[in-house]
Amino acid sequence: MNAEKFGTFIAKCRKEKGMTQLELAEKLMVTDKAVSRWERGKGFPDIGLLLPLADALDLSLTELMCSERKSKEEHYPQDDTALAVLMESAVEMNRHKRNQDRNITWLACITMLITAGCIKIYGYGSIGGGLLAGAFLAFIPIGFYLLIKNRKDPAGRKVYSLFILFGMLLALLLFTYLNVDRLFLLWGSFLLFSILIGILND
Repeated sequence: MNAEKFGTFIAKCRKEKGMTQLELAEKLMVTDKAVSRWERGKGFPDIGLLLPLADALDLSLTELMCSERKSKEEHYPQDDTALAVLMESAVEMNRHKRNQDRNITWLACITMLITAGCIKIYGYGSIGGGLLAGAFLAFIPIGFYLLIKNRKDPAGRKVYSLFILFGMLLALLLFTYLNVDRLFLLWGSFLLFSILIGILND
């Protein structure tokens, strides 16, 4: 299933019904940010939300999954093949979401462990303090990951760029507090800014 086609179709159907993203979100008991994310093609609803979403937009499940409206005269195949296609699409949507969540978790854990190890080895603090520092620093790799995954989306690029800059600010404050060499901080910041600009200009 194509995420962008799916999102465009949802947005079109919602507007045809005169609903705002917030109104649709309230019907589904999710946030309007979740609806915005679907409509921008940056994610899929959970499998359990597909039927309520189809109902809210007056669509059949087949129409929702295929991202196109069918005329009343058209026959909806109910055989095993059609069901298999629907299930395959649902599984793919769920797999995509799980993969992204897993990658973000791994990035956060690796960043926390490396930071904690470095802080302990170089005598800047304890393991506990290092893990806390790593949690702050995790904003940077997670932001870069989300930025790269969503670099074709102008709104997403702005949000994730701010996410990265926030992480860099926290890192600078933390390392300044730990009395880390300022030349190292300067070069590290320059390198991160260069990478960020390179991604944004891609």
